[in-house]
Amino acid sequence: MSEIEKKWLVFLILCGVAQIHSNDKVHGDIKPENILVTSYDWLFIADMHSYKPVMIADDNLKEYN
Repeated sequence: MSEIEKKWLVFLILCGVAQIHSNDKVHGDIKPENILVTSYDWLFIADMHSYKPVMIADDNLKEYN
């Protein structure tokens, strides 16, 4: 990626966070796995759940669907 493309993606991340905060929400766990980039350099911030369980019991996974 060129330097300008990297700067564009950082700008889009900041715009996305500003848009999330303008809706009185907080992501809380932005990491590279949660940043999705299309082939047209559009950026999406994924995994917007406000509650993330610390441990999931594997005996009844239907409870989390």
